[in-house]
Amino acid sequence: MASSIAVVPSSLIENGESHHHEKVSLEQFRKLFIGGLTYTTTDEKLKEYCSTYGEVAECVIMRDREGRSRGFAFVSFKDRSMVDYFMEHRPHTLDGRKIETKRAMPRDEASKPEGQLTVKKMFIGGIKEDITEDDLKSHFEKFGNIIECNIMKDKDDKLRGFAFITFDDYDGVDRCILEKPHIIKDKELDIRKAIPREHISRVYTPIPNNNNNINSEFYYQPHLMINNPTLSPLSYTYFHPSNYFSKPIPLMSTTNSCQQSNVLPPTTLFFPPELSTNTYFSSPSLQTNNNIQYQTSNRKKITNEQISQSRSINNEQHRKLFIGGLSFKTTDETLRDYARKFGEISDCLVMKDQNGQSKCFGFVTFTDTKIVDEFMKQRPHILDGRQIDPKRAMPREEANNDDIHLTVKKIFIGGIRDGLDEDTLRKYFEKYGNINDCLVMHDKDGKTRGFAFIEFDGK
Repeated sequence: MASSIAVVPSSLIENGESHHHEKVSLEQFRKLFIGGLTYTTTDEKLKEYCSTYGEVAECVIMRDREGRSRGFAFVSFKDRSMVDYFMEHRPHTLDGRKIETKRAMPRDEASKPEGQLTVKKMFIGGIKEDITEDDLKSHFEKFGNIIECNIMKDKDDKLRGFAFITFDDYDGVDRCILEKPHIIKDKELDIRKAIPREHISRVYTPIPNNNNNINSEFYYQPHLMINNPTLSPLSYTYFHPSNYFSKPIPLMSTTNSCQQSNVLPPTTLFFPPELSTNTYFSSPSLQTNNNIQYQTSNRKKITNEQISQSRSINNEQHRKLFIGGLSFKTTDETLRDYARKFGEISDCLVMKDQNGQSKCFGFVTFTDTKIVDEFMKQRPHILDGRQIDPKRAMPREEANNDDIHLTVKKIFIGGIRDGLDEDTLRKYFEKYGNINDCLVMHDKDGKTRGFAFIEFDGK
């Protein structure tokens, strides 16, 4: 595989600044993520192993608050060519276990929904008429062996504005992502990891319809795509963030009673006291807007009591975690031993089938909600060589909803009216996590469309 080549804008070259971008000492190009380590592997052992491929500048195994290995590490070499050499010699085995090696991504890339996926296919946006598949191959072949390159066209043979390239190895995609921006014929391309259809529900937030079901059509709405392409025939898709909500979003459902395409289905909403102090809620009579119905008074009092009860620190639901992605060999005891490093456990159970075989998930209940918070803060977690998937366990009535099993960072908020602004939403929801973005949706006349989105950083 050819050595890495940084791709920089022509404007930087003209200004003589490309040298800084291409410096071999640039840390991000010299750093590797190492996963799947055994708990007995030490910093010294890992450094000794990596040193056989080049001089190691830094080697750190990540540990929990008690000093125990979390099963992954970061290694920085002295020169980026050593990273290429290390990746060319995969697979690597250390202390009897095959380890996972990836190029470490910058924080802004790693935090994207698709940032943690390991894929061989990448999406290329911004394709214009004068860019051909040969142009793409010529530009990207230096990052890895290309198996397939397709510029997408519609049924009338017109460009749809994007393309896909498939490498024979995931490292080709990672190198392309790491070495952005990419410019062909003076046009900067939008490079992202292509998301397999089976992963789409894990990285993007769908909008529920009035039956609490997920609108599968939402994922493939033309106005969400660059140059209005649709991707329904493909097994991969991609949404550019700037195009998420640039146009009205019709919520499509065969049972939707709303005839207007840009109006949310009727919803009855009950508000917690934190939001009811807003000026919008001070009116004794609330008019309906955007086809949304509101209720307060007696029902609201009951709801507030339920809220207070559910938020009680002694409520078992708030002390329980769902643990997915377990190895078949993980037992109740090994899961308990790992989880108790973060605090006292009252219950731990790996779920099994009728034959006594592990179903590869379990539930852990701690004695205090603060321990759950700490456990979630310390993600990712590695157990028996597998990165496990911890989530806060949901009540039975919530778990029956089709969308509750999605792992997302963005939430949909209905019932938004003119008096409820973004600052009020931020103030209420910031106690649940760091908010990256808060957006109340408006139409072209500046009127609220009755809903909003909040995106957390997921930490």
